[in-house]
Amino acid sequence: MRHTFHVRDIDTVARDFVKELVARHATGPCIILFSGNLGAGKTTFIQTLAKQLGVVEQITSPTFTMMRRYTISNHEKFEQLYHFDLYRIEDTHELDRIGWEEALSDPKGLVCVEWPERAGDRLPEKVYDVVLEHTDDPDMRTLVF
Repeated sequence: MRHTFHVRDIDTVARDFVKELVARHATGPCIILFSGNLGAGKTTFIQTLAKQLGVVEQITSPTFTMMRRYTISNHEKFEQLYHFDLYRIEDTHELDRIGWEEALSDPKGLVCVEWPERAGDRLPEKVYDVVLEHTDDPDMRTLVF
């Protein structure tokens, strides 16, 4: 799935993304690695994704806490959303303090990871890669899934 969209249409793109994700994902924890430059919209997309999944809490960036967890209401595959922002991780041992293993072992968990390269060899093998890219138009983004 490769989709270029106007930022005002992010709700529609996130809704379509959820449909595609549910179709692709069978069982167990669902780990999505979000890549893209600063300001590409990774956090905004995850916030919109959470809203599409029925998260009612305010979704805030985990830049300083490194992980936030939210309850997903009434979804057939997912019960918890784990949002990791690993930008400030300096050593992979820090993952142990922020609930990394718990999230990766939650059979009903949807784990969204920004800056996944900082997790090094602690990333599981079965993941979904998502790239958000800037375009020449500052109001447009490209999502690759």
